[in-house]
Amino acid sequence: MSGPRSRPNSGESEPARLLIVGLGNPLMADDGIGHAVVGRFVQRGPPVGVRVEALEGDILGLAALWRSEADVWLVDAVAGDFAAGSLQVLNHRELFDLPADGLSAHQLSLGESLRWLVHGRPEMAAITFRLYGVEAGCLRPRVGLSPVVEEAVDRLVETLRVEASA
Repeated sequence: MSGPRSRPNSGESEPARLLIVGLGNPLMADDGIGHAVVGRFVQRGPPVGVRVEALEGDILGLAALWRSEADVWLVDAVAGDFAAGSLQVLNHRELFDLPADGLSAHQLSLGESLRWLVHGRPEMAAITFRLYGVEAGCLRPRVGLSPVVEEAVDRLVETLRVEASA
C-alpha cells in the first residue's frame, strides 16, 4: 500500500480551509487510527470548509493530496509513555522540532518528513500543521483497532469537529 487514497469531501465548490489527513496502516492494528477517523468523518459528513483524506504510505504523499489548504491536521498513532487511547496534540512548531531519531516506525520521522516536504514544495511552507496522535496499544499485523483505541476514535472525531468549527 502506498500513496494517497482519496475519500469523499464536503462536496463544496470552494476550496477547503482545512485538510484533515488520516495516516497509518489499517493492517497494523492501532496504526489504522487515522483511517478510522477519516471513515467516521465520511459517514457523518465533514464540517463546512473541511476536507478529509486517508493517506497510505509515507507522509511525503501529502504533496499529492494538498489543494492549498492553509491548515493541515494529521491524525496518526503514536507510541510513547502514555496510556493506550490517550490523545497527544502537537502544534506546528512542536512537529517541526521533532528530532530525527530512531523511534519512528517509518524511514523518516514525522518532523524530518515535514521538513523535506516543505523543502521540496516551498509553497507548502505556508501551511500550519497540527498532529492529533492517539497512543497505540497494539502495533502488529492485525486488522482492527484494539478496544481502547476504538473508543478513542469517536472522542477524537468529536474533538476535531468542535475545533474545526471554531
